[in-house]
Amino acid sequence: MTDIRSLVEALPECEPKGRLRGLATAASTLDEGSRGEILERMARVVREWREKDPVTDLDREIERQIRGSQDR
Repeated sequence: MTDIRSLVEALPECEPKGRLRGLATAASTLDEGSRGEILERMARVVREWREKDPVTDLDREIERQIRGSQDR
């Protein structure tokens, strides 16, 4: 669990990081069966964050415009 906790702490401060901190703490204290459920919840938080990340949106738009300028 230490590796996941370190990765969470390296994230920028925001609401999803707070949720992930809480889940990482729970995963480190629960038994293996419950830990798996917590890790699945963490994965959902990460996926949602990635989908809503403005940097991801910016990256997609830049790539779209690069492709558009190469097609001309």
